[in-house]
Amino acid sequence: MFMIVILVVACGFVVQDAPLPEELLAAQRFREDLFLTAHIRWVRETPQGRRYYSSTYAPGDFLLKDHGDETGLVDPQMVRPNMAHAYSERRLLMTEGRDQWDYRDQGLLGLYFEPGCPVIQEQPDLRTLGWIPSPMLYDRPDFLQSDTFLQSALAGTAWEFQVDYPAEGLCEVRAKSSSQIYLWKLDATQGYAPISVQTTATFPDGSTRTYESRFQYAEYDGRRFPSQIEMIDGPRGVREVVKILHAEFDKPWHALDLIPGEALDMPARVNIGYQYAGGTPADAKLGPHLFDGHSRPLNDAELKELADKGQYPPDAVKPLIALHKKRPLPGSTPVDAVAFLDAPGEPVRRALGRWEEYVRRYIIIHKMNDAQARAAWKKLSECQEQARAHLEDHKAEIAENDRMIDAAKKDAAAKSSSPAESKPQESTLSEDVGLAELQARRAKLVDEPLDKIFDKCLRASLWELLTSAQQRSWNDTLKSKKVDRPQTPVNTP
Repeated sequence: MFMIVILVVACGFVVQDAPLPEELLAAQRFREDLFLTAHIRWVRETPQGRRYYSSTYAPGDFLLKDHGDETGLVDPQMVRPNMAHAYSERRLLMTEGRDQWDYRDQGLLGLYFEPGCPVIQEQPDLRTLGWIPSPMLYDRPDFLQSDTFLQSALAGTAWEFQVDYPAEGLCEVRAKSSSQIYLWKLDATQGYAPISVQTTATFPDGSTRTYESRFQYAEYDGRRFPSQIEMIDGPRGVREVVKILHAEFDKPWHALDLIPGEALDMPARVNIGYQYAGGTPADAKLGPHLFDGHSRPLNDAELKELADKGQYPPDAVKPLIALHKKRPLPGSTPVDAVAFLDAPGEPVRRALGRWEEYVRRYIIIHKMNDAQARAAWKKLSECQEQARAHLEDHKAEIAENDRMIDAAKKDAAAKSSSPAESKPQESTLSEDVGLAELQARRAKLVDEPLDKIFDKCLRASLWELLTSAQQRSWNDTLKSKKVDRPQTPVNTP
């Protein structure tokens, strides 16, 4: 056993050069270097219930999706008459440029926090969650930089560090200030990964409060990553647990850039609430902003410039506006999970991204335990990989067929807009091949294979994960709702 003592002073929010003991820096480097890209599904358990999330990482970018509780409820404050989005999935994206986007599914408004904003929307980061025993740290952009997280969290205080090795493979790092003590227990054999973290704060009246984080680990894609993070508020006895349901790292189909338009599924011309870094906004930023459909909020001057060039963003938000004129409003009511699972339509069956929603609702409605849920997510990855392999194998054929469909549609549109008395046109592509034939060919190349994988690989496999009691309960639910399934036996998925 040996001990090292270091005195460090960190001022304001400035990150000092190597202000921490090498052991803590090694822990940060190990976690930072663990992956380039990742997709992680997880659940947060509190005394109020369970809440479901997914985190996607690309170099410099981090997307968090909040799927809500077991009913899909994301924001209880929005459960009011004539208000949308209580049940709309919420998406938060922090980009490499240190700006943050906030958007709710099918919304007409998004939020944008420009680089330098001192406060952002809270976006918990699994790379560092629990390293400081508080889940509420992630409302500042510097806390979303995992390579300097501890420097930011400890900034502004003079700390005395003490490093001990009380047993083989066990490292303990203590940090002491005038009012607070931290104790990190690290696994020196595993990149100094945290085993537990404890902090005790002393208040002016002499009272103290102790908080603690405890970590469990598992292997995902050959890498050791937390499988559970337990956070305990000692004085109040409140226990919060984060459980990793599935994690995959550095897959070839992972995006290397998370572009706001695609990552948030936010259409062009959505209104953007622009949050300034501070002070009076520059004149160029005054006025309303619209999303360009890709990665920028555009102000009036920028929109006018694009309009003058004939490059004004397409009116992709128009269908959403029409949707908001109907009742019920988007996200104002929960999805009928039974109908969704019993008869998933083509938009679900033929879109790999929607398969994740199907599995998440399947887990919830069947009350799967953690082992079943992890098996379900693993099966989803296997089925998605099978579907991606098929699409990749036929990539050239699909692209050429889609090109011919577009050409046939344009040709048909041109013919329909021509005056009736115009001279007969020469034979066109749509006449030679036929749009219907091209669409039937696409169904053979894409739709039918995806339907088959969805039914035989995913849906059937999920059914087999259920216990006999869960299967009986589901059949009873279908019978009570009088679901008409003439082509499918009741006792199969």
